[in-house]
Amino acid sequence: MYDYLDTGEELGRIAAVITFIISWIYCAATYGFLLGFGLGWLASALAGIIAYFLVMYLWGPIVLIICGVIIAIVTNH
Repeated sequence: MYDYLDTGEELGRIAAVITFIISWIYCAATYGFLLGFGLGWLASALAGIIAYFLVMYLWGPIVLIICGVIIAIVTNH
């Protein structure tokens, strides 16, 4: 049976990969090739792991907040 954490694991993997790639590109652009590209993967991996666990456990409230914001925008409140 598919439950909350199974969905969270899949969404967490996607978020971790996206976070890792974007963070690594940011490090390379900010700190140059040697530090950013060469060592930026360490900080990017840590950011990806944090994103994985945050999304895995908090994807439900995140979806509710996004839906609330969309409803508020559509109804102009």
